[in-house]
Amino acid sequence: MKVVIGIPCLLRGGTEMQTLLLSKALKELGHKVIVICYHEYLLEMIAEFEALSVEVRLLKWNRKIFPLIFLFKFRQLIQQIKPDVVHIQYIAPGLLPIIASKLANVKKIFGTVHQPGIHYPLYTHWLIRLSAILCNKFTCVSLAVENSWFGNSSLLDPNNQPINLKKHLTIYNCVDVNQINNILNNSNLTGVDAIYFDSKYYIIGSISRLRYEKGIDILIKAFSQVSKQNSNLKLLIIGDGPEKESLSRLAKELGVFNSIIWKGELPWEESIKLLTRMDIVICPSRFEGFGLTAIEALACGKPVIASGTGGLIEIIQGFNSSMLFKSENVQDLTEKLCTYIRGKKFIPPIEIFQQNIDHRFGFTTYKNSIRSLYSIT
Repeated sequence: MKVVIGIPCLLRGGTEMQTLLLSKALKELGHKVIVICYHEYLLEMIAEFEALSVEVRLLKWNRKIFPLIFLFKFRQLIQQIKPDVVHIQYIAPGLLPIIASKLANVKKIFGTVHQPGIHYPLYTHWLIRLSAILCNKFTCVSLAVENSWFGNSSLLDPNNQPINLKKHLTIYNCVDVNQINNILNNSNLTGVDAIYFDSKYYIIGSISRLRYEKGIDILIKAFSQVSKQNSNLKLLIIGDGPEKESLSRLAKELGVFNSIIWKGELPWEESIKLLTRMDIVICPSRFEGFGLTAIEALACGKPVIASGTGGLIEIIQGFNSSMLFKSENVQDLTEKLCTYIRGKKFIPPIEIFQQNIDHRFGFTTYKNSIRSLYSIT
Protein backbone atom coordinates (compact mmCIF):
# COMPACT_ATOMS: atom_id res chain seq x y z
CA MET A 1 0.00 0.00 0.00
CA LYS A 2 0.97 3.62 -0.49
CA VAL A 3 0.64 5.46 2.83
CA VAL A 4 0.66 9.24 3.37
CA ILE A 5 1.39 10.49 6.89
CA GLY A 6 0.39 14.11 7.47
CA ILE A 7 2.03 16.13 10.22
CA PRO A 8 2.19 19.90 10.94
CA CYS A 9 5.89 20.02 11.79
CA LEU A 10 9.00 17.88 11.86
CA LEU A 11 10.95 19.31 14.77
CA ARG A 12 12.29 17.34 17.76
CA GLY A 13 9.57 15.95 19.98
CA GLY A 14 7.56 12.92 20.98
CA THR A 15 5.08 13.22 18.09
CA GLU A 16 7.89 13.35 15.55
CA MET A 17 9.62 10.34 17.13
CA GLN A 18 6.34 8.41 17.08
CA THR A 19 5.93 9.35 13.41
CA LEU A 20 9.44 8.12 12.69
CA LEU A 21 8.72 4.76 14.33
CA LEU A 22 5.34 4.54 12.57
CA SER A 23 7.17 5.07 9.28
CA LYS A 24 9.71 2.40 10.18
CA ALA A 25 6.96 -0.08 11.09
CA LEU A 26 5.12 0.58 7.83
CA LYS A 27 8.30 0.18 5.78
CA GLU A 28 9.08 -3.14 7.46
CA LEU A 29 5.50 -4.23 6.72
CA GLY A 30 6.20 -3.61 3.04
CA HIS A 31 4.37 -0.30 2.46
CA LYS A 32 5.54 2.80 0.59
CA VAL A 33 5.54 5.79 2.96
CA ILE A 34 5.29 9.49 2.12
CA VAL A 35 5.45 11.99 4.99
CA ILE A 36 3.88 15.38 4.27
CA CYS A 37 4.96 18.22 6.57
CA TYR A 38 2.76 21.31 6.36
CA HIS A 39 4.81 23.87 8.27
CA GLU A 40 8.15 23.91 10.19
CA TYR A 41 10.92 21.33 10.02
CA LEU A 42 14.52 20.57 10.96
CA LEU A 43 16.89 19.24 8.33
CA GLU A 44 18.35 16.67 10.74
CA MET A 45 14.83 15.33 11.37
CA ILE A 46 14.23 15.04 7.63
CA ALA A 47 17.48 13.10 7.33
CA GLU A 48 16.25 10.51 9.86
CA PHE A 49 13.17 9.81 7.75
CA GLU A 50 15.18 9.66 4.54
CA ALA A 51 17.55 7.14 6.17
CA LEU A 52 14.51 4.83 6.34
CA SER A 53 13.86 5.39 2.61
CA VAL A 54 10.79 7.45 3.46
CA GLU A 55 9.86 10.21 1.04
CA VAL A 56 9.37 13.57 2.76
CA ARG A 57 7.43 16.40 1.13
CA LEU A 58 7.83 19.85 2.69
CA LEU A 59 4.92 22.15 1.92
CA LYS A 60 6.36 25.15 3.84
CA TRP A 61 2.90 26.66 4.29
CA ASN A 62 2.48 29.60 6.62
CA ARG A 63 0.82 28.75 9.94
CA LYS A 64 -1.78 31.45 9.21
CA ILE A 65 -2.90 29.87 5.95
CA PHE A 66 -6.65 30.34 5.45
CA PRO A 67 -8.47 27.08 6.33
CA LEU A 68 -10.30 26.80 3.00
CA ILE A 69 -7.04 27.28 1.10
CA PHE A 70 -5.42 24.55 3.25
CA LEU A 71 -8.38 22.27 2.56
CA PHE A 72 -8.26 22.87 -1.20
CA LYS A 73 -4.47 22.50 -1.55
CA PHE A 74 -4.23 19.39 0.62
CA ARG A 75 -7.11 17.72 -1.22
CA GLN A 76 -5.42 18.50 -4.52
CA LEU A 77 -2.13 17.06 -3.30
CA ILE A 78 -3.77 13.86 -2.06
CA GLN A 79 -5.55 13.46 -5.39
CA GLN A 80 -2.19 13.71 -7.14
CA ILE A 81 -0.49 11.16 -4.88
CA LYS A 82 -3.43 8.70 -4.87
CA PRO A 83 -2.57 6.97 -1.56
CA ASP A 84 -4.32 3.87 -0.28
CA VAL A 85 -4.13 5.22 3.29
CA VAL A 86 -3.81 8.67 4.84
CA HIS A 87 -2.71 8.77 8.48
CA ILE A 88 -3.01 12.21 10.11
CA GLN A 89 -1.11 13.16 13.25
CA TYR A 90 -3.87 15.14 14.94
CA ILE A 91 -2.22 18.41 15.89
CA ALA A 92 -3.78 21.69 14.69
CA PRO A 93 -5.03 21.84 12.01
CA GLY A 94 -5.79 18.13 12.48
CA LEU A 95 -9.37 18.13 11.24
CA LEU A 96 -8.65 19.93 7.95
CA PRO A 97 -6.38 17.27 6.39
CA ILE A 98 -8.84 14.58 7.49
CA ILE A 99 -11.70 16.38 5.70
CA ALA A 100 -9.48 16.99 2.67
CA SER A 101 -8.58 13.30 2.51
CA LYS A 102 -12.25 12.37 2.76
CA LEU A 103 -13.06 14.76 -0.12
CA ALA A 104 -10.24 13.17 -2.12
CA ASN A 105 -12.02 9.80 -1.76
CA VAL A 106 -9.27 8.08 0.22
CA LYS A 107 -10.58 4.67 1.28
CA LYS A 108 -8.69 4.39 4.57
CA ILE A 109 -8.12 7.38 6.85
CA PHE A 110 -6.55 7.12 10.30
CA GLY A 111 -5.94 9.83 12.89
CA THR A 112 -3.76 9.83 16.00
CA VAL A 113 -4.10 12.31 18.85
CA HIS A 114 -1.17 12.80 21.24
CA GLN A 115 -2.35 15.29 23.83
CA PRO A 116 -4.95 14.79 26.61
CA GLY A 117 -8.16 16.78 26.34
CA ILE A 118 -8.28 17.99 29.94
CA HIS A 119 -7.11 21.55 29.15
CA TYR A 120 -9.02 22.00 25.90
CA PRO A 121 -12.41 23.74 25.50
CA LEU A 122 -15.59 21.79 24.76
CA TYR A 123 -15.64 22.66 21.05
CA THR A 124 -12.24 20.96 20.61
CA HIS A 125 -13.71 17.75 22.02
CA TRP A 126 -16.50 17.92 19.46
CA LEU A 127 -13.93 18.43 16.69
CA ILE A 128 -12.01 15.36 17.86
CA ARG A 129 -15.20 13.30 17.91
CA LEU A 130 -16.09 14.52 14.42
CA SER A 131 -12.60 13.49 13.27
CA ALA A 132 -13.15 10.03 14.75
CA ILE A 133 -16.39 9.72 12.79
CA LEU A 134 -14.67 10.71 9.54
CA CYS A 135 -11.75 8.33 10.10
CA ASN A 136 -11.87 4.57 9.66
CA LYS A 137 -10.07 4.36 13.00
CA PHE A 138 -8.94 7.05 15.42
CA THR A 139 -6.10 6.15 17.76
CA CYS A 140 -4.73 7.65 20.98
CA VAL A 141 -1.25 7.24 22.46
CA SER A 142 -2.46 6.28 25.94
CA LEU A 143 -5.60 5.19 27.73
CA ALA A 144 -5.55 8.50 29.61
CA VAL A 145 -5.62 10.44 26.34
CA GLU A 146 -8.44 8.29 24.96
CA ASN A 147 -10.47 8.68 28.17
CA SER A 148 -9.99 12.44 28.18
CA TRP A 149 -11.49 12.82 24.68
CA PHE A 150 -14.05 10.03 24.52
CA GLY A 151 -14.91 9.09 28.12
CA ASN A 152 -13.83 5.46 27.66
CA SER A 153 -10.80 3.59 26.37
CA SER A 154 -9.37 0.25 25.32
CA LEU A 155 -5.86 -0.83 24.42
CA LEU A 156 -5.50 -2.54 21.06
CA ASP A 157 -4.48 -6.17 21.49
CA PRO A 158 -3.76 -7.44 17.97
CA ASN A 159 -3.99 -11.04 19.17
CA ASN A 160 -7.33 -10.95 20.94
CA GLN A 161 -9.35 -7.86 20.10
CA PRO A 162 -11.87 -7.64 17.21
CA ILE A 163 -10.57 -4.28 15.97
CA ASN A 164 -13.42 -3.68 13.51
CA LEU A 165 -15.83 -3.21 16.42
CA LYS A 166 -13.99 -0.18 17.82
CA LYS A 167 -14.04 3.32 16.31
CA HIS A 168 -11.37 4.72 18.63
CA LEU A 169 -8.69 2.89 20.62
CA THR A 170 -5.24 3.19 22.15
CA ILE A 171 -1.94 2.14 20.61
CA TYR A 172 0.98 2.96 22.89
CA ASN A 173 4.00 4.78 21.55
CA CYS A 174 7.10 2.62 21.45
CA VAL A 175 10.86 2.50 21.70
CA ASP A 176 13.21 0.30 19.69
CA VAL A 177 15.26 -1.46 22.38
CA ASN A 178 17.71 -2.89 19.82
CA GLN A 179 18.40 0.61 18.52
CA ILE A 180 18.89 1.84 22.10
CA ASN A 181 21.38 -0.97 22.78
CA ASN A 182 23.36 -0.18 19.65
CA ILE A 183 23.75 3.39 20.90
CA LEU A 184 24.59 2.34 24.46
CA ASN A 185 27.23 -0.12 23.26
CA ASN A 186 28.92 2.62 21.24
CA SER A 187 28.46 5.58 23.59
CA ASN A 188 31.59 7.46 24.50
CA LEU A 189 31.50 10.64 26.59
CA THR A 190 34.69 12.42 25.64
CA GLY A 191 36.03 15.94 25.25
CA VAL A 192 34.10 18.74 26.86
CA ASP A 193 31.44 16.40 28.29
CA ALA A 194 34.08 14.60 30.36
CA ILE A 195 34.64 17.84 32.28
CA TYR A 196 31.06 17.84 33.51
CA PHE A 197 30.55 14.13 34.06
CA ASP A 198 33.01 13.50 36.85
CA SER A 199 32.03 10.24 38.56
CA LYS A 200 31.91 11.95 41.95
CA TYR A 201 28.67 13.66 40.95
CA TYR A 202 25.16 12.21 41.23
CA ILE A 203 23.44 13.28 38.01
CA ILE A 204 19.72 14.06 38.00
CA GLY A 205 18.56 14.26 34.40
CA SER A 206 15.68 15.56 32.32
CA ILE A 207 15.08 15.54 28.55
CA SER A 208 12.28 17.89 27.63
CA ARG A 209 11.14 20.89 25.67
CA LEU A 210 11.39 23.92 27.94
CA ARG A 211 7.72 24.79 28.01
CA TYR A 212 5.37 25.47 30.93
CA GLU A 213 3.46 22.18 30.61
CA LYS A 214 6.70 20.18 30.93
CA GLY A 215 7.19 21.38 34.53
CA ILE A 216 10.94 21.97 34.50
CA ASP A 217 10.43 24.81 36.99
CA ILE A 218 9.02 22.21 39.41
CA LEU A 219 12.16 20.11 38.96
CA ILE A 220 14.49 23.08 39.53
CA LYS A 221 12.67 24.00 42.76
CA ALA A 222 12.92 20.43 44.03
CA PHE A 223 16.57 20.26 42.98
CA SER A 224 17.33 23.40 44.97
CA GLN A 225 15.87 21.76 48.09
CA VAL A 226 17.72 18.47 47.61
CA SER A 227 21.00 20.33 46.90
CA LYS A 228 20.97 21.84 50.39
CA GLN A 229 21.52 18.35 51.79
CA ASN A 230 23.77 16.96 49.05
CA SER A 231 26.72 18.91 47.65
CA ASN A 232 27.62 16.35 44.98
CA LEU A 233 24.51 16.79 42.83
CA LYS A 234 24.26 18.03 39.27
CA LEU A 235 21.10 18.61 37.25
CA LEU A 236 21.45 17.84 33.54
CA ILE A 237 18.76 19.43 31.36
CA ILE A 238 18.61 18.47 27.68
CA GLY A 239 16.24 20.56 25.61
CA ASP A 240 15.34 24.09 24.61
CA GLY A 241 12.23 26.19 24.34
CA PRO A 242 10.46 29.46 25.19
CA GLU A 243 10.88 29.01 28.97
CA LYS A 244 14.71 28.88 28.85
CA GLU A 245 15.26 32.45 30.09
CA SER A 246 12.68 32.28 32.88
CA LEU A 247 14.06 28.91 34.03
CA SER A 248 17.59 30.35 34.07
CA ARG A 249 16.38 33.27 36.21
CA LEU A 250 14.64 30.87 38.58
CA ALA A 251 17.82 28.79 38.93
CA LYS A 252 19.85 31.93 39.73
CA GLU A 253 17.28 33.11 42.29
CA LEU A 254 17.45 29.71 44.02
CA GLY A 255 21.26 29.66 43.91
CA VAL A 256 21.57 26.48 41.80
CA PHE A 257 22.37 27.89 38.36
CA ASN A 258 25.99 26.73 38.49
CA SER A 259 24.90 23.23 39.49
CA ILE A 260 22.80 22.86 36.34
CA ILE A 261 24.23 21.64 33.04
CA TRP A 262 22.19 23.23 30.24
CA LYS A 263 22.86 21.14 27.15
CA GLY A 264 20.20 22.64 24.91
CA GLU A 265 18.51 20.71 22.12
CA LEU A 266 20.48 17.70 20.90
CA PRO A 267 19.99 15.04 18.22
CA TRP A 268 18.09 12.05 19.60
CA GLU A 269 21.10 9.75 19.51
CA GLU A 270 23.21 12.23 21.49
CA SER A 271 20.45 12.52 24.10
CA ILE A 272 20.39 8.74 24.50
CA LYS A 273 24.17 8.72 24.94
CA LEU A 274 23.93 11.27 27.74
CA LEU A 275 21.28 9.14 29.43
CA THR A 276 24.09 6.67 30.18
CA ARG A 277 25.54 9.16 32.68
CA MET A 278 22.27 10.06 34.41
CA ASP A 279 21.66 8.34 37.73
CA ILE A 280 17.94 9.08 37.63
CA VAL A 281 15.59 10.71 35.14
CA ILE A 282 12.77 13.07 36.10
CA CYS A 283 9.60 13.66 34.05
CA PRO A 284 7.87 16.52 35.92
CA SER A 285 5.14 17.35 33.36
CA ARG A 286 2.01 19.19 34.43
CA PHE A 287 0.16 17.09 31.85
CA GLU A 288 1.42 14.48 29.42
CA GLY A 289 -0.24 12.44 26.70
CA PHE A 290 2.23 9.59 26.84
CA GLY A 291 5.78 10.28 28.06
CA LEU A 292 8.26 9.00 25.49
CA THR A 293 11.24 10.18 27.53
CA ALA A 294 10.17 7.90 30.37
CA ILE A 295 10.25 4.71 28.28
CA GLU A 296 13.52 5.76 26.64
CA ALA A 297 15.10 6.24 30.08
CA LEU A 298 13.75 2.92 31.32
CA ALA A 299 15.09 1.21 28.19
CA CYS A 300 18.49 2.61 29.16
CA GLY A 301 18.16 1.03 32.61
CA LYS A 302 17.53 4.32 34.40
CA PRO A 303 14.93 4.68 37.16
CA VAL A 304 12.33 7.38 36.59
CA ILE A 305 10.45 9.70 38.89
CA ALA A 306 7.44 11.00 36.96
CA SER A 307 4.50 13.25 37.61
CA GLY A 308 1.30 11.32 38.31
CA THR A 309 -0.50 12.51 35.22
CA GLY A 310 -1.70 11.15 31.88
CA GLY A 311 0.22 8.38 30.16
CA LEU A 312 3.08 8.64 32.65
CA ILE A 313 0.92 6.82 35.20
CA GLU A 314 0.41 3.92 32.80
CA ILE A 315 4.15 3.67 32.13
CA ILE A 316 5.51 3.95 35.66
CA GLN A 317 2.98 1.64 37.32
CA GLY A 318 4.68 -1.30 35.62
CA PHE A 319 8.12 -0.58 37.15
CA ASN A 320 8.76 -1.16 40.85
CA SER A 321 12.10 0.62 40.54
CA SER A 322 10.43 3.91 39.53
CA MET A 323 8.02 6.24 41.29
CA LEU A 324 5.23 8.73 40.70
CA PHE A 325 4.98 12.04 42.54
CA LYS A 326 1.93 14.22 42.97
CA SER A 327 1.63 16.46 39.93
CA GLU A 328 3.03 19.98 40.53
CA ASN A 329 3.96 19.07 44.13
CA VAL A 330 7.54 20.25 44.70
CA GLN A 331 7.73 18.79 48.21
CA ASP A 332 6.64 15.34 47.09
CA LEU A 333 9.20 15.34 44.25
CA THR A 334 11.87 16.47 46.73
CA GLU A 335 11.07 13.58 49.07
CA LYS A 336 11.10 11.04 46.22
CA LEU A 337 14.46 12.34 45.03
CA CYS A 338 15.92 12.03 48.51
CA THR A 339 14.76 8.40 48.64
CA TYR A 340 16.82 7.56 45.56
CA ILE A 341 19.86 9.60 46.49
CA ARG A 342 20.04 7.87 49.88
CA GLY A 343 20.01 4.52 48.11
CA LYS A 344 16.69 3.35 49.50
CA LYS A 345 15.44 2.09 46.15
CA PHE A 346 16.70 -1.12 44.57
CA ILE A 347 17.69 -0.61 40.92
CA PRO A 348 17.61 -3.89 38.93
CA PRO A 349 19.95 -4.70 36.02
CA ILE A 350 19.22 -3.07 32.66
CA GLU A 351 18.04 -6.42 31.25
CA ILE A 352 15.06 -6.38 33.63
CA PHE A 353 14.08 -2.88 32.50
CA GLN A 354 14.37 -3.82 28.84
CA GLN A 355 12.37 -7.04 29.12
CA ASN A 356 9.47 -5.09 30.62
CA ILE A 357 9.77 -2.28 28.06
CA ASP A 358 9.99 -4.73 25.16
CA HIS A 359 6.83 -6.52 26.27
CA ARG A 360 4.71 -3.41 26.79
CA PHE A 361 6.24 -0.67 24.64
CA GLY A 362 8.66 -2.48 22.32
CA PHE A 363 8.86 -1.87 18.58
CA THR A 364 7.72 -5.40 17.67
CA THR A 365 4.57 -5.02 19.82
CA TYR A 366 3.92 -1.64 18.18
CA LYS A 367 4.47 -3.00 14.65
CA ASN A 368 2.00 -5.83 15.30
CA SER A 369 -0.58 -3.26 16.42
CA ILE A 370 0.00 -1.18 13.28
CA ARG A 371 -0.34 -4.32 11.13
CA SER A 372 -3.69 -5.03 12.78
CA LEU A 373 -4.83 -1.41 12.40
CA TYR A 374 -3.95 -1.20 8.71
CA SER A 375 -5.54 -4.56 7.93
CA ILE A 376 -9.09 -3.41 8.72
CA THR A 377 -11.61 -3.60 5.89
